[in-house]
Amino acid sequence: MAEELLEISTPESQDPEHTHFVVKNNGIPQIFKVGAVQMVKRKFVEQLLRLRFNSFQTVQNKDREANEFYLQKRTSSIRHPVVILRDPNPKGRQWLENLKFQR
Repeated sequence: MAEELLEISTPESQDPEHTHFVVKNNGIPQIFKVGAVQMVKRKFVEQLLRLRFNSFQTVQNKDREANEFYLQKRTSSIRHPVVILRDPNPKGRQWLENLKFQR
């Protein structure tokens, strides 16, 4: 299943110099062209979907006795969005759903 080809696209970037990025799987690189439709092996798409950008925000709060304390709120998002246009495998949708729950 990992070697199957998927038709994907990556959204255009607002940065004109951001034309591509590279994802590696077991040391093998795959170039993703920004704003282009391309055929890519599933294993590289999986690596791409697992790349996350995490940000943290410190929030001040108070308990019942008015004691102040701080909470760290984490936000996680996909580093490089990707749209899967065509997946020839009938189990492809389930594969994608399983990836979402593993994050």
